[in-house]
Amino acid sequence: MGHALDVLKNHALSDTHNAEGYPCFRRDWKEEYLQMLLTNTISQIFYSSENIMRVEAIEMHRFAADEDPEFMARALVYARNEGFMRLQPIIGLAVLSLVSPRLFKLIFDKVILIIPDLAEFTLALESLGRGQGGRAVKSAAAKKLSSIDEYAAIKYAGDGRGYSLRDLLRVYHPKPRDEKSADLLKYISGKIDWDQTAPDALPQVRAIEALKKLHSQDFPNKSAAAAAIISEHRLPHNAVTGILGKIDSTVWAALMEDMPLFALVRHLSTLERNGVIASGEPDERIIKRLTDGPAIRRAKILPFRFSQAWQQVETAWLRKALEEAVDLSVDCLPDIKGRTAVLLDVSGSMDGRFLMAGGVLALSAYRKSGNDGNLFLFNTGVEHFEIREGESIVSAASRIECGGGTDTGVALRHMTNENIFADNIVIVTDEQQNTGSPFYQGLRRYRKKVNEEARAFVVDVAPYGGAMVPTEDDRTFYCFGWSDNIISFIAQNTEGYKDLAAQVSAIDLCWEQ
Repeated sequence: MGHALDVLKNHALSDTHNAEGYPCFRRDWKEEYLQMLLTNTISQIFYSSENIMRVEAIEMHRFAADEDPEFMARALVYARNEGFMRLQPIIGLAVLSLVSPRLFKLIFDKVILIIPDLAEFTLALESLGRGQGGRAVKSAAAKKLSSIDEYAAIKYAGDGRGYSLRDLLRVYHPKPRDEKSADLLKYISGKIDWDQTAPDALPQVRAIEALKKLHSQDFPNKSAAAAAIISEHRLPHNAVTGILGKIDSTVWAALMEDMPLFALVRHLSTLERNGVIASGEPDERIIKRLTDGPAIRRAKILPFRFSQAWQQVETAWLRKALEEAVDLSVDCLPDIKGRTAVLLDVSGSMDGRFLMAGGVLALSAYRKSGNDGNLFLFNTGVEHFEIREGESIVSAASRIECGGGTDTGVALRHMTNENIFADNIVIVTDEQQNTGSPFYQGLRRYRKKVNEEARAFVVDVAPYGGAMVPTEDDRTFYCFGWSDNIISFIAQNTEGYKDLAAQVSAIDLCWEQ
């Protein structure tokens, strides 16, 4: 430990420590802010409580808003749309609304994508002491609500968390755009008079009301009647389950027909338990949807979402389709040029969601390098991981187990001692070193003895803060989170991108003059 501290003192900011009390570096605040945005979901993680993560996150949002609100705005848009994160960009938007109404107005629709986002945003305003926001907030929120369609009104009509859709109308007072919008807002508010409404108005809403009436009755073939209404009017699954409660296979089968791809992936285990998905003859409709590469990319479903579903189901043909879904989502990513060594942290702190997400990321990076290089697993020791002939990414990831302490430098020491050449070194970790020598010490030695031009990519899958490499190292690049955009980021760096903060700064937000 003493030697490690001496090494770090030769480089800036050695008084910083990670969650394990081990010395680390502190990188530029923009990188730390992006790290928080792209990894922090305010949930219980290995080393930090929810309350600690929440307080630290809000402090970082406020710092970013004071320091560089324009960069903050770009980062929020990047995290929501490219990093596929939701909660932190919404909280950040609430903070930004206080500092820059102009920037807030510019990015509101790029962060608040769906009605639950607006409900979460309103909660964030309240918790920050912003009440219901100022004029810019109310105007943007009212415009969002006035553009709501039948499907969204039905889908999000439930009470939800904190603010219901009806509550949001009371807070922001949207004005209708046309007669249909007026009818819809009256319905959400509970003030619609069906006798004064055109007979052909709001057909999906009328179908939902018919479903409610049906649920209150008791007669044979009730499920078949409900399924017929659902299929004819393409009713959203969460609205139907909220009305009918426990539903049988007949209703689930009807709901499955029009489920968005993301919802289908989330409900595969439910469909399996209810007998809609069976182990016998494969359902070609499901297989086709799960193996449609362009549709997967349009839906922005992370590879590890498919891997989570894979872990939850048992049907053999369905698991095979999910394995193909992950591989397809990776295949359309750009290639990583050069011989690549991928180092995956399998220490105890990586257990759970970090391990599967990190495993899929590591294997994806290895595949996009053309399997040209090495894949190492490390904790306090290191082992070479072999991918079997024809093995899918998910199948390979499922064979990886974790445990033990964390020595982030052990794999690099092995590569140096064995003279293993790599143009790119990708380490996937939560950075919580607690033993051995630091990663940066090993990296410097590797560059000195094996390849002085080696690029290093630190993929941090946890929001703890701190860093293994100082900012001054211009051949080491940081990226955060679980998004498959990380693979694109690594590939782009081999083509000349400088760092993630620069990439975020390049986002075109269509600034108003």
